[in-house]
Amino acid sequence: MTALGKPATVLSTLGALPFALLTSLAAAGPRLAYYVAGILVAATGIGIGNVVQVTLRQIYCPARILGRVTTRCGSWPSGPAHSGHLRAVRSPPG
Repeated sequence: MTALGKPATVLSTLGALPFALLTSLAAAGPRLAYYVAGILVAATGIGIGNVVQVTLRQIYCPARILGRVTTRCGSWPSGPAHSGHLRAVRSPPG
């Protein structure tokens, strides 16, 4: 991350995501390469973005609260899904 600098690394990972739009151009035959290229570049960008996110979190968070910050960042998206599932299971029919 130090070779490009922090802002350039973050922006380069965001720059990979528009390549996912290439998948809409895919069709049978040679145009299948659009799908492969779009998924490959976008997935690589997402993977690099995840590494950058964790690295920046470890650099900037104090060690005494790093566990709480990591838990909070990792569990946030699952909260609404679990509560919606519980409501669907526990709600009376009708």
